[in-house]
Amino acid sequence: TIAIIQSILAPLDINKSDYEKELSGYLGQAIKHIWQTKESMSNKPTVVEYGVQPQQPVCSLIIPIYGRYDFVKYQITQFSQDEFMASAEIIYVLDDPRLLSEFNRYCDSVYTIFKMPFKTVSYSKNLGFAGANNIGVSQAKSEYVLLLNSDVMPKYSGWLEKMIDTYTELETPGILGARLLFEDNTIQHDGLMYQKLKQ
Repeated sequence: TIAIIQSILAPLDINKSDYEKELSGYLGQAIKHIWQTKESMSNKPTVVEYGVQPQQPVCSLIIPIYGRYDFVKYQITQFSQDEFMASAEIIYVLDDPRLLSEFNRYCDSVYTIFKMPFKTVSYSKNLGFAGANNIGVSQAKSEYVLLLNSDVMPKYSGWLEKMIDTYTELETPGILGARLLFEDNTIQHDGLMYQKLKQ
């Protein structure tokens, strides 16, 4: 890439008064394009599959992981007790590159214990919550996608099936949420409603 950029710049005469105009025009655009292509090729996400993944999953769960990767075990413990979850695609997105080695070892042990298929996606840099979800969605195979926090644990089996059934029964749904409870069963979150203020 550097060699290509050098060859593009070779004919540029920096002694000419208008060299900056040339550089910011087509030369600058060409170099920018080459560099962006290089970055996109070298920064592809790494995907690791644990177990045989469902070929046509009913839903893809995107679960960002930052810091506490032990939540993987807690969720997989719950998911493995729900028969419907075998038809779902579970994607954990590590958004903390510093933890990659230990995260991979941890996921190996979780799969060894529970034998529940899931996959992990990692990237060379921290992308933030939205970026982690986006990169997870880019790997999803299902028509339906569920964005799930890593510290959310299902209260009962069949929760995902119920959400999908509810979604498909609605006439023109865009997005569907669920009630989130604290450990003492008080409500943490129960949806949002936007209302236009009168002026």
